[in-house]
Amino acid sequence: MNKKIKYIIIAVLVLFVGLPAIAMGSSITNSLIHGKSIPEAIEILSTQIDSLISRVEILETKQIEQERTIACNFADEALQKAQMEGGIIDADLKGIDELITKITYQRDNSPQSQYEMWQSRLDKVRSIKEQYDSAKEKCKQ
Repeated sequence: MNKKIKYIIIAVLVLFVGLPAIAMGSSITNSLIHGKSIPEAIEILSTQIDSLISRVEILETKQIEQERTIACNFADEALQKAQMEGGIIDADLKGIDELITKITYQRDNSPQSQYEMWQSRLDKVRSIKEQYDSAKEKCKQ
């Protein structure tokens, strides 16, 4: 777990368990442990804390999955944009590096009058590449 989540868990524990126990005014805490022995009360509270921590872990996992999905979608959109900017639309492209290779080939094997056009397209695709690579890296995690 990262530090941010640990701090959130600690804050939640202090708010929902620590403060009521200190103030002895919490009806939830009192109703849970009212009439119980100290070991029974500790067992009940530890069960509640374990339950809370597992819920936070589930939320953290869902958030990671959602961030990964967003990154994958962004990488796909960036590749589509790069294809549009590069002037080569190919559904079989495996990634942006392959697109750059194709544009470079077109630039180097086209008439001199088209060199600047292909170079301009190549520059646009290379500017998208950094965003694509970053999103693709997050997508793999």
